[in-house]
Amino acid sequence: EQKKRTWEDNFNKLLEYKRQTGHTVIPTKLKSDMKLGVWANIQRAEYDKMCRGVPSKLTQERLDRLTEVGFDWVGVKPRNVGRHLAEKDESDEDDYDVDDDSDGDSDGDSDDDSDDDEEDSK
Repeated sequence: EQKKRTWEDNFNKLLEYKRQTGHTVIPTKLKSDMKLGVWANIQRAEYDKMCRGVPSKLTQERLDRLTEVGFDWVGVKPRNVGRHLAEKDESDEDDYDVDDDSDGDSDGDSDDDSDDDEEDSK
């Protein structure tokens, strides 16, 4: 008979997963540990309820603990984990980018002015 995992058991599995992979992007259908994938998805659903002001089983203490270890609140399908991590890395870099001028010129305007000129002449 298999013992049911507690929240704490799953949290410890999450920490183990993070040690092994370097991240907490746990897909819903994690082949190596389906229970952990389901648990992670439940945490995300409960967090969503909490954000919408709907009664949730996720306590503030658990929310804080998950956030503290970098729990990924988005969730992805197994085949998209790599892409999600890459996008997450890019967005983290953007957070530290002081110059948000993506086209590289200093006028703060994009180089895509040709469309504006074309519309003005119509």
